[in-house]
Formats: sequence, C-alpha cells, structure tokens
Amino acid sequence: MAKNENRQVVRFLSRMPSSVIIPVNPSDSNELPDRHHEDAKAWARRTFSSLFQFVTGRVIHPHAKTVQKWNKFFIFLCLFTILLDSLFVFLLYANQVNKCIGVNQTLTKVFIILRSQTSLIYLLYMLHNFRLAYFAHKSQVLVNHPKTVALKYLSGHFLMDFFVVLPLFQVYMWLILEKLHLSFRAHGAAMFLAVAIVFQYLAMLYRVLQAYRFTSFIFQSWWALCFTNLFGFVFCSHLIGTGWYFLALQRVKQCLRNACGEFWCYKYVYCGQGNEIGRSQYDPTSWKRWEDNNNATACFGPGGFKYGIYWQAVNLTTEPSGPMRYIYSLFWGFQQISTLAGNQTPTLNVSEVFFTMCITATGLLLFSLLIGDMQNFLQALGRRNLEMSVRHFEVEVWMSRRKLPGNLRKQVRESERYHYAATRGINELTLLEKLPEDLQRDIRRHLFKLFVKKIPILAMMDEPALDAIRERMKQKTYIKGSKLLDRGCLISKTFFIARGELESVGEDKNAVPLSEGDVCGEELFRLGLEHSALNKNEKRSRIPAHKLVSSRTVTCLTNVRAYTVQVADLEEVFSFYSKLLFRNPLVEGVNTKKSHFRQGFRVNRFKLAWRIFTARAFSVANNNSKATNHKSFLPVHPSAKRGLLNREKFLQSLKLKNFTFDELSVATRNFHPSSLIGPGGFGFVFKGWVDDNTFAAAEWGTGLAIAVKRLSYESPEAYQEWLAEINSMGNLCHPNVVRLIGYSIEKNHRLLVYDFMPQESLDKHLLNIGTNEETVRPLDWPIRFKIINGIARGILYLHQSSRPRVIHRHLRASNILLDSEMNPKVSDFGFARILGESESELSTMRIVGTDGCMSPEYAMHGTFSVKSDVYSFGVLLLEIVTGMNCSRLDSIYYYHPSNLPSLAWRLFQEEKCLELLHTTTRSSDHSEVSRAIQVGLLCVQSHPEDRPSMSTVVSMLTSDVKLPKPKRAAYSPKYFEMYEDCTSQVYTSSVFTPR
Repeated sequence: MAKNENRQVVRFLSRMPSSVIIPVNPSDSNELPDRHHEDAKAWARRTFSSLFQFVTGRVIHPHAKTVQKWNKFFIFLCLFTILLDSLFVFLLYANQVNKCIGVNQTLTKVFIILRSQTSLIYLLYMLHNFRLAYFAHKSQVLVNHPKTVALKYLSGHFLMDFFVVLPLFQVYMWLILEKLHLSFRAHGAAMFLAVAIVFQYLAMLYRVLQAYRFTSFIFQSWWALCFTNLFGFVFCSHLIGTGWYFLALQRVKQCLRNACGEFWCYKYVYCGQGNEIGRSQYDPTSWKRWEDNNNATACFGPGGFKYGIYWQAVNLTTEPSGPMRYIYSLFWGFQQISTLAGNQTPTLNVSEVFFTMCITATGLLLFSLLIGDMQNFLQALGRRNLEMSVRHFEVEVWMSRRKLPGNLRKQVRESERYHYAATRGINELTLLEKLPEDLQRDIRRHLFKLFVKKIPILAMMDEPALDAIRERMKQKTYIKGSKLLDRGCLISKTFFIARGELESVGEDKNAVPLSEGDVCGEELFRLGLEHSALNKNEKRSRIPAHKLVSSRTVTCLTNVRAYTVQVADLEEVFSFYSKLLFRNPLVEGVNTKKSHFRQGFRVNRFKLAWRIFTARAFSVANNNSKATNHKSFLPVHPSAKRGLLNREKFLQSLKLKNFTFDELSVATRNFHPSSLIGPGGFGFVFKGWVDDNTFAAAEWGTGLAIAVKRLSYESPEAYQEWLAEINSMGNLCHPNVVRLIGYSIEKNHRLLVYDFMPQESLDKHLLNIGTNEETVRPLDWPIRFKIINGIARGILYLHQSSRPRVIHRHLRASNILLDSEMNPKVSDFGFARILGESESELSTMRIVGTDGCMSPEYAMHGTFSVKSDVYSFGVLLLEIVTGMNCSRLDSIYYYHPSNLPSLAWRLFQEEKCLELLHTTTRSSDHSEVSRAIQVGLLCVQSHPEDRPSMSTVVSMLTSDVKLPKPKRAAYSPKYFEMYEDCTSQVYTSSVFTPR
C-alpha cells in the first residue's frame, strides 16, 4: 500500500511545470516532503524575482501620456470607490413590525466582491508608482534610477496607499452581517472599523488631490467647467443624503436600545436573518416581552424620540424599496445644500449639530466656487468687448484731436470694425510667439501653402528661404474702396489675398479680378532676386526706386484680409540667403542680366522639342519590344495588384452587366474580322448583337447593337485601361456620354461593352480619316453646332453633375462618337481621373495626351483640373469649326505660328476669323460662327483662371450673353514672353512618360 502511495506522489510531481522528476526508492519515503518544500521555495523565489523586476524595471517619465491617463483613471476609481461604499448604507433598513435593523445580505455580498475589485486595481496603481520617476524637490532634476524611485515611494506615500488598500470596508460589511446575526458581540470592533474607514477615506481624498494636481485637467471648455460644477454639486448632495440616512438609522437604533433598557433585549435590536420564528426559538419569553414593548413601538411614531432633522428619514428607513430610499436621500441633500440647511433645526445632540454645520459649510463652498467660475466666464466674455469699447473711445478722441473730416472718420470706424470682425480681437503674432519654433513654422507653412503655388519663384525656392519670408508676413485688413497699389506709385509690399475680392486695372484699361489665393505685387520677388544677383558682394542693398513703380491700380471691391511682406523684409531675406538661392539652378534662371524673356523662350523651345522627340522614340522602342520582352519596359503598376484584391467587391457595387467571354464570342461571331470596327486603346473594337432586355447573345442583325472592346492581354497597361474605364464610366448616365453596358473578365480576357455608335467617331467626319468619302455624312453648320453643344453638355455633366466628378484628360475628335442622329457621345475614359469632393486640382508625373490638345499647365507642370478639359474642348471646338487637325500643325513646336489656337487668335485680332470656316459652313450664320470661335479662344487661354467653366461655356453657346474679349491664345509666338520668368524652370519639375 505504501508503495502505491509513493508512486502516486511521483506522478503528481512529474506533472508540475516547475518540478524535477527524481527517481524515488519506495524505501526512501521520508525524502519526499523535503523535495516538495524545495520546489515551493523555488516557486516563491521566482515569483518575488519577477515582482522585483517589475518594480525596478523601466522607469516612466512623470509627464508621459500613460501617467496622465493613469492619474485620471485613479481619480475616477477613487470617486467610484467612495460612491460604492456610500451606497452600501442603503442596504440597511428598519423593520417596523419586528422593531429591528436589517440588511439585504445578497446585495451585501455583491458589494463586497465589487469593493475587492477596486482594491485590486488600487494595488496595481501602487505597483505603477514604484516605476514612476520624480523631480527632486530642491534641484528639480529628474530622478529616474529604478532603485532610487522605488525607495522614494517606499519612504513616501507607500504606507498611506497601503492603509488605503487595506480591506477595512469589506471586513466592516462582513462584521455587520455577523453582528446582525450574532447580536452585539462584534459591536465594538465594528465601531472601531467605522472610524478607521473614515480616516481611510481622508487618505484617499488626499491622494486624489495630489493626482489631480499632476493631471492635465486644464484648458477645459466652459461646458466642461459647467459639467464639473454640476458633478460636484450632485456628488456632495449624494454624500450628505447618505450621511443623513445613516445617522437616522443610528438614531433609530439608539431609540430601540433605550426602549429596551436591559441587556437581554439588545440582541433583538438587530434582525439577524430576518426570520421571526427563528428568533423566538432562543427565548420565547423574552421575545414575547420584546413584541409587547410599547416604547420600542413608539420609536417609529411621532413623539417617541427626539430625532430632530432625522425625523423624515425615520419613515424613510422603513421603506421596502432600496432605490426609493436612495432617491429621496439624494433629494434631501440637494434641498439642504441649496438652502444652506436654513430650514433645519437640530436638537441638542452634538453629532446632529455638527452635521448641520457641515451641510451649511458645504453649500457655502459650492456656491462660492460656482459664483467664482461664473464671474470668470462673464469677465472673459466681456473682456474683449470692453477692450473694443476702450479702443473705440481712444480712436474717437484721436480723430477729434486731429480734426479729421467726416468721410475719413467713417472709413476709420469701418476699418476698425472690420479688423475686429476678422481677427476677433486675437493678435496672431503674439499667439504664435508663445508657441515652439517648429510649431510656428508648421502653422505658417499651412497658412501660406496656397500662395506659394501662385508665384513660380517661391515654388522653386528652398524651404529655409521660404520660412524666412513666411516669418515676415503680417496680416492686414482693408475696407471696400481701398487701393493696395496705385499706378505711378511705388510698390512697397507684396499682398497675399486671404479673403475678399479685388480688381486690377493695367495701362490697357483691362480689368483683372483678384480673389482669395491670388497675389498682388509679386514682381517684388523678381526684382529683389535680380538686384541681389547684381550686387552679390554687398551685404545688403536697396532696390532702385525707379524699378518699383507700379503699372497698375488694385482696388478692393469688398472688405479684404491679406498678408503682406515689405520690400525691406524681402531685401533682408535675399541678402541673408543669397548663397542658398543662387546655388539653386531653378532660381538662378531668373537672376541674369540677360533678357529673361528670350532666355526662357530659347530654353523652353529646346526642352519641349527634346521631350517630344524622346517620347516618340521611346514609344517606338516600346512597341517594338512587345514582341520580345515587354515586361522590361512596362512593369505592372502596384495599383493593379491592389485592384486584383478588391476587384470582386468593386465590380459588385456597379450596376453593370457581367458578361461571360462565351456570350460575347457568340454576339460578335467569335470576334470575326468582318465584325471588326477598328482599333481602340490597347486593343480592338468589334460589333455584336444582344437581346434588348436580357443582354443575351442574339442573332446577327437582331436586337441591340453593341460595341465590344477587347483589350490586349499582352499589354501590362491594358488592365489599368480596363479598370480606369469601369471606375470612371460605371455610374455615368448622360445623353452625351457613351453608355457602358457591361464588362467581362475571365482569365486573361478583359472586355468592355458599350452602345454601338453607327456614325463612328467625329474625326472620320471632320478629316475623312480611314473612310471612304462617299460613306461619310457631310457636316453642315447646324450639325457642327449641335455636336459642339452636345460635347459641352457632356463635359459639364462630368465636371459638375456626375458622382464622382471626372476629368477626362483626353478630349479629341477621335474620342467623340456619333449616333444615328449625329448626337455626340464622349468616350474613351482610359486616361480619366476621378476628382474628390474637396479637390480642385490634381498632378501627375505621367503626362499623356495628344499634341496640341493638352493645356499648358498639364503639358509643362503635370497639373490638371477641370480647366484642362476646358482647354481641350476649346481646341476641339476650333477643329470642328475649321475642319483642321490641330495635332498635324507643326506639333513639335507648339509656338509655331501655324498651330490652330494661335492662327485663330491672329485672325480674330485681324477680324478675319471667317477665313477659318470649312467649305461646308461658308453659307452658315456668320454671327453664330464668330461667336463659337470667340468661345473657343476663351477656352484656350494660357492661364487656367482666365478660362471659363463649362457651365459658362454652355451659357455662352446657348444664349446671347456678352462675351469678354479673349487674350492671346496659348502657345502663340509671344506666349513665353507672357510667362516671363516662370517658364524657364517649369520643364525641369516634370517627367514625360509616353503611354
């Protein structure tokens, strides 16, 4: 038998993770207890070692976010603990029938468990303090040595925290349960614990106040401050109501003990388990005497005992509903704090008098705090109004002393009012100076990032020089009618318009509108750089005054808020950062004594020709490489890989027909050459027939005619083309946009299904490309004008009404399809880009398009917007009117006099624009034709802001609104002279990658 027991012990030890299996001789049974004891010692050693490593581990900085979160959590934990302990009072009640004090035992056990959980969390907070660094009291040096930090906590607040974490309240509740069951044997211990718990709460409140001092409860809003005051009011009302109910129970208990007057009946004051029969079994005679005790019965009636301010609570203690006892006590606390206990008259009981005094003092304290916060709020609210009133009074006194006329006084008052409305009394310079330098720099970069793009010189400067300029910008406000610049006067500063509208009138009397984001007086930057380049040996030199004479007048049409930079500040920046500026070849291009007009003209002429030449050479090499190793030239774009992962989810969200490859094969007669319509982007287009309703393959010549674009699976960019078309056209629905019916993607086959356009593309009708002239329908002027209007409405839908908005980016005659009624349909969305709701401009390093149809900002900078489509539409409009192909007019040199926009503008200036008309439109309405040409010239302006929107274009074409006079068209011979110093740098900032 002994052998079997030893074997069981060995099996048990072998299963323990920290034990070592030792072969044991059954005769050596006396050695097993020693081995077990050694294992226990090893476990204890490992446990204390891990705790020591936690305590002496990585030290936490006292200003870390983790510490702030811990302190806030600790404050809420302590408040929750006090709230939980105080709610226990309402588990006690008075039994009027049995004349005793009882307790809800089930809920008491739940409270004990919850209170133990809070003690455990407080213990974790203590462990956290062992790793919390501190600042030395005298030297204010951060002490972060683990052992020093741990010893500091042990010699400081450890004993107080240890006293707080002791389970005194749990023991007290357990004693109450036992005391109510075993009569008065634990009464003395319970009273001692009650006093200890009070001191425990005081220690806890002290620790809460210390944590609050190191917690970032600052920069609160007024709503948060109001909530804090309200919470303090409710919390104090809760504590006072709880104390009132507890003291009332104590008075009821005292009344019952006085009614007994003898030792034998003390045990009946407590209800025990609440079982009347069980209580009478101890001593039926004494229980009968207690039942017939009239003095005890009188404790629950009026006049039976001097309860004083607790009389209302006596009836409340007999209420069977616990929530009702709490709610009424909370109400009583609200009432007494609000009235400062003015309606209460205590008896001669000392505790009752002190309790009433505490209520009055608490009410006074809360009201004083509330009045102080309200006073601070009202003072902060009225401080700026008072400052504005004092400022207004001082300005009025100054104007009276200077005897200013009435009109000037009116302007001064209006300027003061607008300045206050724009700044709200906040001095931005003072506010920024109080922030760290790196934060100031980031804020200024955010405020002025829009203006940097407006001046090409700023866009090419390095960040240190730009930061120096931003630091010297000052905010100014101007009222309606103010003149920022006056023709013939010196330019003293550059204005960056942040809000408002202005008008700039030059020597030719042409008015140019300026608004938010525009810059006025930008020539100071060019003059400053040129002058610094000519005076590199001087530390600082002034720009000659004759160069600062303004040639235009800038007037405020509304109240304007702007940021200004003085000439002296620019001279200082250019002198300090001269080496940095002139090391930059992009900036140095404008700082030459030679003419920057001709310099930029020659540089751009060479660069543009070289870019187009290399692009065409690269395209030829790319086409030749497809038969050998196309992957070495055109790698798959990462977005295509991401698209493969989300393809199914994306396609299911579109209301498009998902064709199978077999269905489209049947519809197109297995893609027979007789069904071929022509080549498309990265593939070929075939004609097919499907059912009108089900879109199932139908017999040839019956049902709905469709056009199926079969993309080449050999081209790595074919998948991008397929995705771009579906992403752009999936939700489009407009009479002038070709409808995408469905798609098919199986294995390597990628197909798109459109409505079939019987009249094919517009370029075949305009230029007779690839067709027999006998089969081409002649385009008289009504048809051409109908096509122009239709294209304009289709583009307007893409820019404004479609969701999402789309920039086509590749408008040309070959991408406009015509139905049987000669209605135009915009097609080929392979290059289209989606424009976000908050986006107005996009940029790319991959510039693709047709020569002559790309806008200047897109061809040179790679930036495009809806105004880029407006430019392409203007070129297309001129092609429709003239029947010329813009891309064939000396396309290598955009500035050649024979390109279509410059030719149209020259003939328009000479009032010979009707010479542009095609032979089929010579007998048309000449006024309508001239108006269309003028609209086209407005669309092909050099700057995007000078071009009208598509909604304005539609209005110009369909109504008799007065048209403004167009400026010089883009790519005209003097185009680069108009750009002056900005065009000599733009080509170096973009990379041309052919499609």
